[in-house]
Amino acid sequence: MSAGGAARVLVIDVARDEIRGPAGRRESESVIGRIDRPYLDAPPSTSVVADLTDRLRSVLPNRSARSADAIVVSYPSSWGALRRSIIDESAGRLGSDVQVVPRAIAIARSHLGAVAGRYAVVEAFDDRVDVHTVRGHDGSWEIVNSLAGQSDPSALRSLLGASVSDDIEAVLVDATDPEVVRAAVELVEQETVVGRVIPVDRGLLIRFGADRRTVTSEPQPVPTADHAGRRRIRRIVPALAAAAIVAAVLVAGLAIVDHRRGEAPARPDASAAPAAEQVAIGRVRLAIPAGWTQTREPRTGDSPAVWPRTTFADPADDRRLTVMQFAIRVGATQQTVAASLRARIDQRGGGDVQDFREHRRVGARDVIGYRELSGSGRPVDWYVLTGDRLQVSVGCQAGSTADIAHECEQAVESLVIGPA
Repeated sequence: MSAGGAARVLVIDVARDEIRGPAGRRESESVIGRIDRPYLDAPPSTSVVADLTDRLRSVLPNRSARSADAIVVSYPSSWGALRRSIIDESAGRLGSDVQVVPRAIAIARSHLGAVAGRYAVVEAFDDRVDVHTVRGHDGSWEIVNSLAGQSDPSALRSLLGASVSDDIEAVLVDATDPEVVRAAVELVEQETVVGRVIPVDRGLLIRFGADRRTVTSEPQPVPTADHAGRRRIRRIVPALAAAAIVAAVLVAGLAIVDHRRGEAPARPDASAAPAAEQVAIGRVRLAIPAGWTQTREPRTGDSPAVWPRTTFADPADDRRLTVMQFAIRVGATQQTVAASLRARIDQRGGGDVQDFREHRRVGARDVIGYRELSGSGRPVDWYVLTGDRLQVSVGCQAGSTADIAHECEQAVESLVIGPA
C-alpha cells in the first residue's frame, strides 16, 4: 500500500504497434505480430509469453511492480479468449495484482470518465481498423458491438456507416501516427453527424485508464498451480469497467455538469500550494497551478472560437481541473442557463447529479453549481459561469491522496470571459 493508504495503480497499454507505460514505450509489432497470426498455438509458446512479459516490465518504473498496489493492462479490443490468455499469462508474471481490460474500455475511462451514453472508439493500425461501440451506464463501461476491416478510407467509411448511429454522442480515434489520426478524424467528421470527434491521448490512457473501484486496498497473492506465489489476475469484464475523470453530458448546447455537496470548497491553508499561472483558452482566462499538464480537445468547425474541453492534471497525483466551453444563444443569462440545466438533469434522472444550486458562492463569484457522482468514489464538482454567448463549466476532481479545494476556488474566482 502506498503512503497515505491510497492504492497506487499503474497502467500499461498494449497496442498493436507499441507498448506504453509509466516509464516509457517500446515497439510491440514483433511480438504482437506473433500473437495476431491467423493460426495461434494453443497453449501459446513460452517464448511469446516471455517476450511480452519482458516488454511489459520494461515500461514499469525500475522494471518492477513493487511500487504499485495494482496494475491495469489494456489489450487490443478485438482479441478473443486465446489471445487474451497470453496477456493473462504475461501480466501474471509481473508480481502484482493485475487487471486486464480491452483498450476500448481503458480509452473510454480515461477520456470520457463515467458519463452515460453510447460512444464509438476507432483503433487504427497499419493493416486494420477496428470500430467498437461502448456504452457508459451507472459508472461502468461495456463494449456492445465491434467491427473490423482493412486500414483504408473506404473500409473505415463502411465501418462508420454500420457503427455510428444517431445515438452515438462522440467518436474517439486512436492511432500511433498523428497523420493517421488526423485523416481518420477528418473522415469521421465528413461521414457522420456526431457532435464530437476526439483524438485519443495515450498519455491520458496511462494516467487515467484504471478503474480504482476495482482495486482492492490490500491485494492478496493467490498462488496458481503452475506459478506458485504469482499474484492473481483479474480480467475486468467491460460491464464493470469505468473510472470517473471527466463528467459532462452535452445536450442542446448545454453541459450537464456536477457540483459539490454543501457549500463552496472550504479554504485550506494554501501556503504549500504551487504558484498559479494565468492560462488563456480562447476567450477564457483563468489561474491554473504552475506545472500542471494541459490537454485540449480540438475545436470544431461549428464553433471555431470555442475550445470544447481542456484538462489540467497534477503530475504528482490524479487531481484534475477540467474547463468546458459551450456556445449559447444571444441573450442567455445565468438564470436561463440554470433553468435549462435543471430541466435536463430532471429529464436525465438516475440520481448521479446532486445538490444543484442556481446560486453558489465560490470566493467572490456567484455561480451555478452541482456535483455529479462519478462511480469511482471521487465525484467531480462543477461550477458554471456565463458571459457574452459563452458558457464555461469548471470541473474539480480531488486526487486519491490530495484535495483540490484551493486550486478549484482559485480557478473559478479568477476566470474571465472575454468579449465575443
